[in-house]
Amino acid sequence: MVRRPGYRPLNKSELARELGVAPKERAPFRRALAMLEEAGELVRGKKSRFRLPRRDDTGGAIPGRFEIVRTAKRPQAYFYPDDPAAIPAGGEGNSPDRVAVPWRQTATALPGDRVTAAIAAGEPPRWHRHVRHKRAALEQGEPRWEARVVSIEERAEHRIVGTYHRRGHNASVEPEDSRLPKVFHLVERDSRARPGDVVVAELVKWDRSDLPPLARVTEVLGRQGDERLDILKVIHRHGLPLEFPHPVLAEAERISMEIGEEEIASREDWREREVFTIDPEDARDFDDAICVTPLDEGGWELAVHIADVSHYVKPGSALDREARKRGNSVYLADRVIPML
Repeated sequence: MVRRPGYRPLNKSELARELGVAPKERAPFRRALAMLEEAGELVRGKKSRFRLPRRDDTGGAIPGRFEIVRTAKRPQAYFYPDDPAAIPAGGEGNSPDRVAVPWRQTATALPGDRVTAAIAAGEPPRWHRHVRHKRAALEQGEPRWEARVVSIEERAEHRIVGTYHRRGHNASVEPEDSRLPKVFHLVERDSRARPGDVVVAELVKWDRSDLPPLARVTEVLGRQGDERLDILKVIHRHGLPLEFPHPVLAEAERISMEIGEEEIASREDWREREVFTIDPEDARDFDDAICVTPLDEGGWELAVHIADVSHYVKPGSALDREARKRGNSVYLADRVIPML
């Protein structure tokens, strides 16, 4: 039908009426439309009306990063192109480094994914027509740029923290992160988890936006109400590393506690002076110290000592590579996740 000469774009309800789709067949019909849209055979344009793709629909697709930002009302999806110059100049509500993605155009993208997207002028929000200066801008032809996810190039590492549910042989996870789909179906039941448990899951597959994504439970964190649970949720939600890889630990073990004479000779030796740390007893690391000395002519000399980590962590070593991944130490209420 959409290939007929003179076809006027129709929404799904109008298409169903034109094709004579029975009410009981509407759900499979909508799934078929979603599959055709996912495959690029159909394009959903203004007012959710379907049409055949045009040459310029995907030819201008550019690489970038997909993100979802929490706002006071509801999360908003954005496309950050690798080259911000790819964003057309001007345009109402435009940002210099990102373009809004309508929810119907996000495909199966998840926060942090590498995607390709096409940028085009979108339909203004309905409320614009009720605001005088916005209406004037529209009459002058000022565009409002939107992005449409064309393909997923690389998935980010997605850790889904949520509540485990089970009904018969089917199990699912309801994520706590409002930026994620409302439910992830599990490819298999997890014998360790009970309904209501908080679990961590990993994405297995999601290639159709009309179906829920598939996931697998990797860890059971505990029952709701467990006092340790809130900290564990933060750790897993942000993908913080709880353990060091074996090569890193082995390299740290090989570091000698002795300081060679050659090294001592290359430095100013303050070991006989009263140098003391300024960290409390319950500090997680001791890398700062001071020494205060009275001067003969009056006043005081303050020496500040900082641990020379570079003496122990050599560029390119296993310790160095792991520290780069971690970026910094993370201090939580009941623990620290160290960079080193």
